[in-house]
Amino acid sequence: MVGISGIEQGSVVAERYRVVERINRFAVAERSLTGVEYEYWLAFDEARAVEVWLQIGALGDVAASGAQFAGAVAALRRLNHPAIPAILDFGEIEVEVAVEAGVDAAGGPADTVVADVGYAVLEPVEGESLAALLMRGALTEAEVFLALTEIAEAFKLLHEMELVHGHLSAYSVLLTERGVVLIDVVASLALENASGAVLTPAADIYAFAWLICVALAGVETVEAEFGVGFDTGSSPEDEYASGVLTAELVERRRAWAQRNLVAVFGVEAGLAALLIAALGESGGRPTAAALVSALRVRGVVEEEAVAVMAEAAVAEEVVAAEEVAAAVVAEEEIAGAAGAVIYGGIESAGAVQAETVGAVGGGAAVATMAVGAELGAGAYPETVPPSGPTRHRRPKSALYAAVAIVIIIAVAVIWGLSARKPATSASPANSAGPSSAAASPSDSAGTSSAPEGVASPSASAAASSAAASPSASAVANTGPSASTSPGVLATAPTSPSQALQQVQQAVSQAQAAGQIPSQAQGSLNQAIGTLQQEISSGGSVQQGVTQLRQALSSPGLSQTLVSQINSLIQYLAGTSGS
Repeated sequence: MVGISGIEQGSVVAERYRVVERINRFAVAERSLTGVEYEYWLAFDEARAVEVWLQIGALGDVAASGAQFAGAVAALRRLNHPAIPAILDFGEIEVEVAVEAGVDAAGGPADTVVADVGYAVLEPVEGESLAALLMRGALTEAEVFLALTEIAEAFKLLHEMELVHGHLSAYSVLLTERGVVLIDVVASLALENASGAVLTPAADIYAFAWLICVALAGVETVEAEFGVGFDTGSSPEDEYASGVLTAELVERRRAWAQRNLVAVFGVEAGLAALLIAALGESGGRPTAAALVSALRVRGVVEEEAVAVMAEAAVAEEVVAAEEVAAAVVAEEEIAGAAGAVIYGGIESAGAVQAETVGAVGGGAAVATMAVGAELGAGAYPETVPPSGPTRHRRPKSALYAAVAIVIIIAVAVIWGLSARKPATSASPANSAGPSSAAASPSDSAGTSSAPEGVASPSASAAASSAAASPSASAVANTGPSASTSPGVLATAPTSPSQALQQVQQAVSQAQAAGQIPSQAQGSLNQAIGTLQQEISSGGSVQQGVTQLRQALSSPGLSQTLVSQINSLIQYLAGTSGS
C-alpha cells in the first residue's frame, strides 16, 4: 500500500523506523465525515524495539517540511496536557509529489517533483476516533458532554499559548481510557505554517461549535439536513474550505442551530446562545474558556441525572433484595418453629413414657426418662441447615413450607396423644409411684419414731378427715398383700426443712415430666417461697400451707403429685400446731 506521501510498506524512514502498515482505524466502513484526515503509519522503531506511529505532514498538495515540524514541536513542548500527545521524534523525508503538468529543466513534461515532507513520531494510542463513535451512535449523552468538555479545555490551553489548531475534525479526536487525545495537533500546526495562513482562535471556535452541534443532534440528523459528506472541521477563514463552506452554507448552519438546539434537542439556553454566536461572524464568537464553563455546567447536570437514575436502580435492587431476604428469614423462622414443635412433641412423648414407667420406682423413672430422651434424639435428629451460600427463593415458596409445617405439626400432635393413652389406662397399683415402697412391714416399723401425724395409723386416720381426698391419708399395713395408696411417702420427713425439700423435689420431677401446667407453676413457686421464709424464721407455716393447698387445686396437676404434696402438708400442718 502506498500513501499520499509516497511511503509504502517495508520502507525505512530515517534508517530507523521500518514501516509496517497504514493505519485506517479512523474511518468507518464506507461512510466518512468530510474533514481533515492525516496519514498515519504503524512502524517499528528498530532502535528501541517498540512500535510507534508516524504522522505525515501532507494534506492535498501542501506538505510541511521538517523545519516547520520543528517549530510546531518546540511550541507544543511548552504544554503539559493529557489531550496533547507527546512527540517522540520528528524529521523529514524526500518523496515525489504530484504537481500540475508542466515542463522540466530538460524540456520534457514534469508532473511530479521531489519534495521534503516532515513527519512526527508518536506513541501508539489505543482508542477510537470521535467520528467512528458518533456515526455508530455509541456514546451516551453524558459521555458526549464529557468528551466535548475535554476538547474545549485543550483548546483553551492552546489559545492561551497563542496556538491555533486550524483543522479540527471528528477524526482529530481519539477517545481513550485516559480521556480525549487531539492526535493531529503537531501536523496541523506545521501545515498552518506551510500554507502561510494566518488563523486566529476564532477559526477553532467555529469548527468546534459545529462539531458540538453534530455530536448533540446526531450524524444522521445533520446529514439529512445538509447532505451526506458534510464538513465538520473547516471554518469560513480556512482557505481549504472555500469550495465547500460557502457563505450560504454558513448562514444555513447558523439558522438551523437557532431553530433546533433548544426547541428540538433540549440544549441548555446559555450553551445554545454561545454555539449560535460561534457559528456567526468571527468577531462575535465566544472564547474557549466560555465554552468550557457552559459545557461543564451541562455535563454536571447530565452526571447528576445519571447518578440519580443509578441511585434509583440501586434502591430498587436493595428493596427487591430485602423482600427476598425477608421471605427467606420468614421461611427459616417457620421452619425453626416447626422444629421446636416437633422437638417439643418428642420431649412430651418422652415425659409421658417417664411418667408411666415411673410408677415402678423413683430411680427407675429418672433412668427411663433419660433413656427415652436419648432414643427420641436418636430417632429424630435435630435438623441442621446445609452450609454454603443462602439460596434466594421466590417468596411464594413460603406457602409450600407453611403447608408442610402444618402437616408435620398435626402428625406430631397425633403421635403425642397416642403416646399418652397407656398412662391413663394404667392400674392404680402401677400409678402408686415411689410410695409403694412404704408397704413393707420393715418400713412401717421404721417410721414408728416419726411424728404422730405421719408414721402411726391412728394419726394418719385422724389427719385424713382434714385432707382434700381419702387418698391423701398415710396408712401402713403390716400384711404382706396390703396395697399402697398414692399418698404414702417413701421416706417420712423428720423436720419441716426436710418436708419442704421433699415438696421441692416432687415439684421439680413433675415439672420435668411436663405434669405441671404453666398457670399452676407460679402458685406452687410462691407457696414454696413462703414456706422457706416461714421455716427459716422458725415461726408458723400456716400461710405457706394455705398457699400450697390453694396451688394444688389448680386444674391439670397429676394425682400422684397432689397425693405426695398433701402427705407433706399434713406433716407441716402438724408441726405448726394447725
